[in-house]
Amino acid sequence: MDADRQHDPECIPTFNYLATRGFSLIIGSRFAPGGSTPNFSLRRKAISLLGNWMIRFFGGIPRIHDCTSGFRCIKADLISKCNLSFLSTRGYSFQSSLLCELLRNGARVIEVPIVFPDRIYGESKLSFKDQIEFLLNIAKIRFRQSEEFVKYCIVGVSGLLVNLGLYIILTRMFHFKPAFSSPVAIETSIISNFSLNHLWTFKKRHNEQRLIKKLTNFHIVAGIAGLSNYAVFLLLINYFGLYDIIANLTGIAFGTLINYFCNSLWTWRETKSANPDDSPV
Repeated sequence: MDADRQHDPECIPTFNYLATRGFSLIIGSRFAPGGSTPNFSLRRKAISLLGNWMIRFFGGIPRIHDCTSGFRCIKADLISKCNLSFLSTRGYSFQSSLLCELLRNGARVIEVPIVFPDRIYGESKLSFKDQIEFLLNIAKIRFRQSEEFVKYCIVGVSGLLVNLGLYIILTRMFHFKPAFSSPVAIETSIISNFSLNHLWTFKKRHNEQRLIKKLTNFHIVAGIAGLSNYAVFLLLINYFGLYDIIANLTGIAFGTLINYFCNSLWTWRETKSANPDDSPV
């Protein structure tokens, strides 16, 4: 807990009671139903809610309302199972890293709503560097699932070869015009990538969406990633004067990240049966 009196010590007996009733992680939650932040400005609350959404979405964790709360009770035997070497420790982003690691190790979590007033002592130490670390940390959390990401990148390279190879065949061997050949090659590479990701990259995931729905989602994500790629390219060229090849490679890298995140967390999002006994919150 924090030492500036923003965390009410009267909550501790409740935390202790829940820890003896099977819960290994108890979170004092500002954003769970019944919790409040009465003195937060609209901007601060919006930033907090956006940060929590990003952790849930990109971190692939369950519906926990307050992922950055510093008011927690954690069972010691759960901590001993965790690998803490990767935690970011400069700013507050370690809270989200620790939460994800606890969940990876089977934490049974419950949120207790709290009122989070203005601090009585001290002042905020949150800096711009802390916010940058927070964003980088989200990517680090997601990339801990490295096997899927490596497979996804391999599939992406194969799609590039399919795209380029078919374009060359259509324009050089069959003498079709580029205006026709390019979209055909692009669509073929998208279908090729989708098939390989479905049969290989995300093969182990349990997902109940129909195949046509997944294919539609995959196309939507490809469009979003393509626009992101192009936007980054133009930004680096026009506003930072970067060399076009470097700008293009940076745009491709950014588009790849968007592509992976969105498909991992939307198109092939893992679904589980709704068993109340298995609910983490």
